[in-house]
Amino acid sequence: DASAAGAGADYDAVLDTLSYALDAASTLIPSKAFRTKSLELIASALDRVWNATAAVLAAAKRHAACKLVHCRQLLGDDRGVADVIVRLLDAPRLQGGEAGDDGALLGLQLCFDIVDSGDRAFVAKVAGHIPKCGDEEEGTQHSRSQPSSSQEGTNGADGAGDNHDNHSDDVPRTPEQKIHFQNSHRVLTGGFTSELSLSFLYKHSNADRFIMTHLKKALEERGMGRNSLLHHCAVCAHGYLNAGTT
Repeated sequence: DASAAGAGADYDAVLDTLSYALDAASTLIPSKAFRTKSLELIASALDRVWNATAAVLAAAKRHAACKLVHCRQLLGDDRGVADVIVRLLDAPRLQGGEAGDDGALLGLQLCFDIVDSGDRAFVAKVAGHIPKCGDEEEGTQHSRSQPSSSQEGTNGADGAGDNHDNHSDDVPRTPEQKIHFQNSHRVLTGGFTSELSLSFLYKHSNADRFIMTHLKKALEERGMGRNSLLHHCAVCAHGYLNAGTT
């Protein structure tokens, strides 16, 4: 549990237990209220492991970050998911070296995982909490992150999370770090996953495209290009020819 993690216990065993609890809570608990409470406790424990000040293996922290994003996604906590991704993308600035680069790559991989979940509304909300780090968009992003005077009193209890978002918009970042944030937005809302899928299918397509070229040419030469039946046959042939590819 969280107290064991804070006491410096075996983090691998703690993460295994939390992973089992997360799977059980998301699949076996029928009561929505009880499931939500369980997921909140699991998220709190995972956050303690990820932010532990003791000597924790990098692999254990990466594992905790992945499970934490999954748990907060189940809770519908878009701000919490974005907070984890931003901290991972900021890893080169906070940690430096190969460890920081690994954290940034993990943050981008988690963006892919969120997109693969299929919840476009949630993906858009997560992207809204991640700084864009574009020269022309920094001012807009900064003004969007500043709470209004009427919201400051209401959000006083959530000051820690809001301050982190505001701070993440203002911190100076290197061009390489800005590229990481721009790539995260490209993955989340820029259609990059679709581009990768189409590119993969196109490269692995073994269809002979000249078959359709010769088929259309033969139909035109015989004056049958306007025949609806033959046109439908050509369309079906094209579909079967490229089924599963492009």
